[in-house]
Amino acid sequence: MKLIFDLGRKLVSRFIVILLVLIALIVMAANEQNRAEIDQKQIRLQTAIDNKNQQITAKIAGLQKSERRQRSLKSQISGKTRQLETISNRLERSRRARLKDKLPPWKVTEYILDSVRLNVERASLAVEYSQLMFSIVDTNKQIAKLTIEKTGLNNKLIVAQTSNLVDYVLAHESPVGLLTRGNWLLLLGLFYALFFGPVTAKAGNYYLFAPLARKARPISINDQKGSETDTVRYDTPQKEFRLRLEGTGNLVVRPGWYSLNTEGSTRTRFFWDRTKPFASYAMGMVLMTEFSADSEQVRDIRLAAEEDPNQDILPVHLENHPGYVVRQGHVVATSGGELEMKRKWRIWDWRSWLFGNIRYVYFTGTGTLYVSGLGCVSVNESSRDNRIKEQHVIGFETPIPFKMLRTETFANYWLNHKPLYDIHFPEQGRFVQQQSFGQRDDKIFRSLVEDVLGVVGKLLGLR
Repeated sequence: MKLIFDLGRKLVSRFIVILLVLIALIVMAANEQNRAEIDQKQIRLQTAIDNKNQQITAKIAGLQKSERRQRSLKSQISGKTRQLETISNRLERSRRARLKDKLPPWKVTEYILDSVRLNVERASLAVEYSQLMFSIVDTNKQIAKLTIEKTGLNNKLIVAQTSNLVDYVLAHESPVGLLTRGNWLLLLGLFYALFFGPVTAKAGNYYLFAPLARKARPISINDQKGSETDTVRYDTPQKEFRLRLEGTGNLVVRPGWYSLNTEGSTRTRFFWDRTKPFASYAMGMVLMTEFSADSEQVRDIRLAAEEDPNQDILPVHLENHPGYVVRQGHVVATSGGELEMKRKWRIWDWRSWLFGNIRYVYFTGTGTLYVSGLGCVSVNESSRDNRIKEQHVIGFETPIPFKMLRTETFANYWLNHKPLYDIHFPEQGRFVQQQSFGQRDDKIFRSLVEDVLGVVGKLLGLR
């Protein structure tokens, strides 16, 4: 039942991830296509508006020319009218004058002919004037029509510029149709990675890398050997330790690991090693409390886990030790001012990539490390050829060679999240192990994120 529940939870969480990515891709595709369509509409509408402006400008220029011609015709008609009035006045005076003052017949005939000619010319100008009048009215109507069309185009341009993403998506019957071929390939790759990626990666790890790890030579983090005398010593693990500080002694404790202390100098150490803040952070040794001995009296400090009563504390005493590796989160306190933290990268060693660790953090020098473990914490000091699950190992000496050996069947490794590798110590060496490594938090989404971060942290030596 638990297997079915876990499988259903993982399927639902992965479908939710696919759905969120699908929505994000639709939004991005719609935004891109909407912007492209808006740009095309703007170009098209702006071109049409520019054409209308050119037509209106040409019409206005023609209108101005017609108006100038109309004013010229009006002036000519006025001139012809005045000439006709002059001839008419002369003929009228001649008719009323005495006989001797009358115009000669040939002159009267000449005036009459001039009058007829002027009337014909004035009539021709009047016809042209009337035609120009109708042409001006028609041009004004065309200008008004073009202006209305231009206003409509401007309104469409404003609507196009203010078009939003929601309107664009709702305008399509199926938003999925907005996705491009590249979007579908990305979704297909994500679907494969989420649903078939873990089994593919685990199959490659199980059938390809694990056999290579078995055949690879053991790794030694530090080839430097200690002195002939013992350089490391272990005390009996206990739930609680009562430590007494005196003289120049000091104790640096992680938050949540001391329940009692007496009066004396206390200060915060943000990083265990200020020169190596990232390594200190990787080891979980940040925001620690440093207790110093009181010069006038002995100071008592009590070490114990405040949150988990199943945690045991084991003192590891180092004396001029070349290097002792402790897994991240297991160092709860240190004492002794001659301890140093060192790092070693093994980027160019293909076996480290195969084993999943390319950086190691270890302690050297003289002092005491207080390490924690779940359940029964035990120490191996003499036996050889030891195999132990990787997550059960708390710490070991750097000169000890080790390698990784495949331990689980593929079904257990894939379905039950069991560690694939055991750590194999082919030679005699001293290491500390714990009985349990705690429960996995199976909150939705959190396990998927922890899987990814766990791989990265393991490669960087953080786990």
